[in-house]
Amino acid sequence: MVELKTDTSIDAMYAAGQVVGQALTAVRKTADVGVSLLELDEVAREVLRGAGATSPFLGYRPSFAPTPFPAAICASVNDAIVHGIPTGYRLRDGDLVSIDCGAELSGWAGDSAISFTVGRPRPADVRLIETAERALAAGIEAAVVGNRIGDIAHAIGTVCRGAGYGIPDGFGGHGIGRKMHEDPGVPNEGRPGRGLPLRHGLVLAIEPMLIASGKDGYHAAPDGWTLRTNDGSRAAHVEHTVAVTEAGPRVLTARDAPLTTTSRSPARRRWRVPTGAYCAPAAPVAAVRARCARPLARSHLRRFLHTCARQIVDRSASFRQACADRRQASDICLFRSSYFHALSCHTPGPPQLAGCCARSPPGDWDHTAVRRSHEEGIRSTDARPARYVPQGDGAPSALRQRPADLQQELTGDGTDPTS
Repeated sequence: MVELKTDTSIDAMYAAGQVVGQALTAVRKTADVGVSLLELDEVAREVLRGAGATSPFLGYRPSFAPTPFPAAICASVNDAIVHGIPTGYRLRDGDLVSIDCGAELSGWAGDSAISFTVGRPRPADVRLIETAERALAAGIEAAVVGNRIGDIAHAIGTVCRGAGYGIPDGFGGHGIGRKMHEDPGVPNEGRPGRGLPLRHGLVLAIEPMLIASGKDGYHAAPDGWTLRTNDGSRAAHVEHTVAVTEAGPRVLTARDAPLTTTSRSPARRRWRVPTGAYCAPAAPVAAVRARCARPLARSHLRRFLHTCARQIVDRSASFRQACADRRQASDICLFRSSYFHALSCHTPGPPQLAGCCARSPPGDWDHTAVRRSHEEGIRSTDARPARYVPQGDGAPSALRQRPADLQQELTGDGTDPTS
């Protein structure tokens, strides 16, 4: 039976998925030459314990398995495709490792997998992993309302076969929710337009598995769990838990912490200033820096800065100053502040809210006036605090030409306190 999840349930699954993402990130950071697979399993268990989650892998026993699974992760190395049991094997230079991990939190499950190399990578392994990730991205892109399961399978298979890789028959993705494995199955190869229609609330674990030689043959190892390629060629396995929504596919196990997705519009990512911490995340800073190097993207940069500024205004109880500037430059400043850091970027065109800074206890602000003036591209003098001081000679001329009495009020002696 196929179960469609509510938006509230999808949000709960997102929480479980983030625990999975944290566990995989921790495992990836720990993996190195000389580290054993059992040590990687312990790292994942520690993350799950810290989050108050449990492992759906531990003790799991499907019909084909001779014994319950004994670990919290599947660790498959080199010719192992999936379901590898962590052992005392220590990673060697050039190993290709696939880690599959799951988590159960508040009654909901998340499932994800990554592949990576340890030490000096082989070019062939890099291409294999990159193709697996492209296949996963293609499958996620096809997971939209109105498509069918066959469209996801066809998208994955087209990428894999087009690159000359094999696909193990009989193993693929699956539905997920209260249990780790639910209906429907999601094959990694199929015909478009066939299979179950995709509807809002359907949650799937999409997981391409690729064999480097281009052959599809595999066999079960003596432990009854690990699947290995018949010809000894290497394999890669990647996976994400994805919710099908009216707004587009929502990846519930995404490992991009600085980016968050709103429940109203899961397909549209928004930058957020963390509640209670007025620190500009590193990812937005890098994004602005990259966009400043592309003149054609300035319209997108302005919208991006508008979003950042509105978040700061809405979330902070106070901030020291904001200045509008017509100068064109490509530099980005992180202003020193005991209260928060904010982005500053000078762009051509209408005055933009460029940044904020606190060098002394902040004054009171009319947040509504600041936000309104920012959106209209006009600096409202009503929103200016008593100790407002423009930054540098590049400040707008209207702000540089201050009356003498205001100059005296600002600093007491007419000097710039920031110099």
